[in-house]
Amino acid sequence: MSSTLVLKINIHTSVILYVVLYGCETRSQTLREERMLRMYEISVLSIIFGPTRDEVTGKRIKLRNEELNDLNTPTNNVRVIKSRR
Repeated sequence: MSSTLVLKINIHTSVILYVVLYGCETRSQTLREERMLRMYEISVLSIIFGPTRDEVTGKRIKLRNEELNDLNTPTNNVRVIKSRR
């Protein structure tokens, strides 16, 4: 993984994630909020990793959600919230 990707992931973890998780210990979390947090996490990861080139055709393709989760993701917001309770 390139140094810019590592830097972007570190910034996301150290700055943005803590803003999202602020006060998560005191509030109850509904399934809707949990789904919205997962959607937020996927959207941030898709911005960080961006589209990739297909090895066969050479076209740029968007990564799927499963592929984004399989990449080196530092945290899972929902797991972090549940572990803090």
